[in-house]
Amino acid sequence: MNQKKDSQETTWITRTHEFLPPIGSDDREKVIGFWSDFYKSVFELSESTSSYQDCFPTKNDSIYKQIVFKRLEQCRGSHLSDEQLRKLQLFIEDSTLEFDEKSMYKTVPNAVKMMILRGEESVVDDSSGKRKKAGFQSVKKGYDSSAMTYLLKSSKLTAEEKDSLNVFGQHTLEVLLIHVLSVLFNSVESDSVIRLSTLIDRLDTTVRSQIQLLKNRKSRYEQSISTAKAGVDIAPKPNGSPKNTFHFGNELASFLERKDLIEISIIGNIEDEPNRKKNGSFYLAKHQYVHCKIPASDLPIRFSLPMVCKPEDWQSILQDNQKPKYLSDLRGGYLSSLTADVDERYRLLSSKNLDNFYLEFHDDNSTELCDIMNKLQSQPFKVNSSFLSYIRQNESLLVEQGLILPSFLSKLQIKDIYEKFKKKYYSYHFSKSVRLATLFKELMKLIQRAGYEQYILKLAIAYEGYHFYLPAFLDFRGRIYRSGILHFHERDLARSLVIFAKEDSQVSSSIPISFYCAASHLYRSFDNNDDAVEWFEEAKGTFEEAPNDLLIKFACDAKKPLQFLSCVVVFKEYSTTQDLQAITSYPITQDASASAYQLMSYFLLDKDLAKNTNLIQRPGDSNIQDIYSYLLKEVQVYINDNDKYKNDSLILTVSDNLTRKIVKGIFMPMIYGKTLMSTGIFLQESFSFDLGKRQNAVAQVFYDFFKVKYSRLNCLMNMIQNIGWFSSERGNPVCYKVPLFTTIQDYRKSSETHIWVYSKSTHSRKKVTLSIPSEERDSRKTLSSTFVNFIHQKDACLAMNVVKFLLSDPSIPIPIYTVHDNFITIADCCFSLPLLYISAYKELGPPLLTINEFIYMNCSKPGYHDPEKFKRVIPSRELESLLNNCIPTEFRNKKNLWNKKKTIIVNSYNTYVNAVCGPIDSDTTNAPVATLLATRYEAHERKWESFKKELSDRYCLQY
Repeated sequence: MNQKKDSQETTWITRTHEFLPPIGSDDREKVIGFWSDFYKSVFELSESTSSYQDCFPTKNDSIYKQIVFKRLEQCRGSHLSDEQLRKLQLFIEDSTLEFDEKSMYKTVPNAVKMMILRGEESVVDDSSGKRKKAGFQSVKKGYDSSAMTYLLKSSKLTAEEKDSLNVFGQHTLEVLLIHVLSVLFNSVESDSVIRLSTLIDRLDTTVRSQIQLLKNRKSRYEQSISTAKAGVDIAPKPNGSPKNTFHFGNELASFLERKDLIEISIIGNIEDEPNRKKNGSFYLAKHQYVHCKIPASDLPIRFSLPMVCKPEDWQSILQDNQKPKYLSDLRGGYLSSLTADVDERYRLLSSKNLDNFYLEFHDDNSTELCDIMNKLQSQPFKVNSSFLSYIRQNESLLVEQGLILPSFLSKLQIKDIYEKFKKKYYSYHFSKSVRLATLFKELMKLIQRAGYEQYILKLAIAYEGYHFYLPAFLDFRGRIYRSGILHFHERDLARSLVIFAKEDSQVSSSIPISFYCAASHLYRSFDNNDDAVEWFEEAKGTFEEAPNDLLIKFACDAKKPLQFLSCVVVFKEYSTTQDLQAITSYPITQDASASAYQLMSYFLLDKDLAKNTNLIQRPGDSNIQDIYSYLLKEVQVYINDNDKYKNDSLILTVSDNLTRKIVKGIFMPMIYGKTLMSTGIFLQESFSFDLGKRQNAVAQVFYDFFKVKYSRLNCLMNMIQNIGWFSSERGNPVCYKVPLFTTIQDYRKSSETHIWVYSKSTHSRKKVTLSIPSEERDSRKTLSSTFVNFIHQKDACLAMNVVKFLLSDPSIPIPIYTVHDNFITIADCCFSLPLLYISAYKELGPPLLTINEFIYMNCSKPGYHDPEKFKRVIPSRELESLLNNCIPTEFRNKKNLWNKKKTIIVNSYNTYVNAVCGPIDSDTTNAPVATLLATRYEAHERKWESFKKELSDRYCLQY
């Protein structure tokens, strides 16, 4: 009996911990035993309670959670009118999104008190005459310990920096400090410890951005908004070479430590990072880490919640009939406008150079883009109550099988358990292969995942019974994202808890078939949809009769366990009631089949590649095609038939042990610019045998295969990448255009600077390294990123076209949610999406137009916008002339490098033209150049029409 109990206690460990030595290894049982003993020893520290009983507010909950979750609980089931729902939404936003001084006092009073009232140096006399640590009640009367006073007394700040603080109120800095700590320490996606450099950088950036914002707002608020191209408020560009001293960040970090609100130590995310010295030797970097001593419950959670009323439509905020040019010229989504503007909801890209990545609208196309956004964010959703109830009733079984993590993990604090963890590790005497850093990193990931899961469940409980909406936002490539974490962009748990709020769905006999097919594909892949439906039909009896423990064990083997399990729970409800409404609101996901390779087949007009990615149906074959299965066979044939590898036992062993999963892990990211070194590391982690020093040589085999077997695709990638490099080197951003907008991408280099931070706990100075963005363009980063951003923009264009087609026929109210190349709808509408997806491809037009436009936009001076110029093949001499005319001055002394890049671009373009136009007709070889060019473009249009006619909607999107 005890053995069975021990087995149950360790099952979740074996299912959830990534690092476990191979079965049969002496260390495997020791590692499992280590984790089991460690979790038992820290369980009491977590003060664990029942996972879901404390999801509703209690006396010990923070004010923040009380006023939001409690209000939702009070209003649930009240049949609120639209106006009442709007008032409720405004209340939620006032409590969570507004971060000015007034709202901070109301929503997080404990954090404000700790920030303002805690005495400096923390010693005062009490009534007994003894000295004690200062607390809320122990500050001397009249003593000003504000952050503003601390900065004004600092000898590090310049007179100009001190004068700039005049725009702040008495405790604005405290508000900013709480905001930054909330972002870094109490976000679901954040770590419980961070590097000191991260804190200093974020504090400094936030203060300087806020100063600039408030200065601009004094003059003209509208003008300051419209000039922030990235959709956020940013600090002004410095004149000349930037020299950021980080005075604000440095001093505010010291202020927080003196207040005893943070602790600085070397205990952090243990990650042994070897740095190379000039003489070739290595040393391990010892980074300084920060632990926040303000209780997590006293910090606001810094991301947006779902809306309980319809979001504001996206529309222009410009006056006098001005046409919007940038995303910042539009407003929509949440009801509240920005207040203190420390909120980051409008940030487009996680980058310090936010004004270097943005969208430009064409003419009045912003209206069409707003219509697409408004269509998506006006779709109501609701919590999957059936599955939420199932989770709450079967928590222990789900934890035991590793489908969710124990709740106590979410309550662990690294600084409290680090010494215990280290002591336990050394008591086990592991071999050298089991490193402390590896195990500690695993623990950090599990703590973060547990916190994520618990907050998802709390949100689901809070919003159960409501129809909620998810405001839509864009990144600089046009990809659509949603606010918060309770939506389909998230992981398995969140997706399993959200369904469409569609009560008036037409009942159709095809609904069960679509539902069965989608559920089966969540479990595993099938050759075709008929096999998937047949599998579910055969398994129905098992699902209806199996007890929960066996059902949960069965779901563990699914591709997406929790989504599959939620399907089964909903099916059992339908099976009991025979009411199709039980499954008609369930979200059906259809994923573009290897979307990047689909796009490559389009750009190359490669019918064979299109057949392998299901854009074109293979004649006589009714099955779903899988590009990665083809790649697996092809790469194995390439290795086995290549004389170079016949005597290479390691390469042959790698070939014999390849799987589809490994091949996908190589070739899917390769098209997005994954480096040779990263691929080598991935291969080493994928095999049970050691690749040793040859891991990069093994990776090179796959890159060589790709260049030989997919040479045209490789040429297209090289051309796009090197045009991006060329544009960066000549001092320009890279531009990508689609009908609705142009993407601007401008990577800049950053340089390192070192500052010294005094720590009162150790009475010593700590050296901290930070990065400063510069004005110098980063052509190396541009080279590696241009192609992936090019592809992602086209993906976004396809998704927008699908939504546009839905808008063109309002008589068909199809609910829709997009996740890049995934499309989500309900069972009785899922047959429409593949048709719309193929129509979106046809809308793209001849691919040579897009390539020519990209070349002229980035290789010529202004004036590239003439569409007629794109409708022809660019002669080699003209392309060379374009590249030569804009050669940067500094490259005139580096002709070899320039000529090499120029040759790559010209040769790649010619190879591409041959691919999409076909070979030159022998009858036209002696014709005038203009006639030849026109003839070749006509051949391209014919090839495009032939490709377009064969596009098939059968499996282009898959369940």
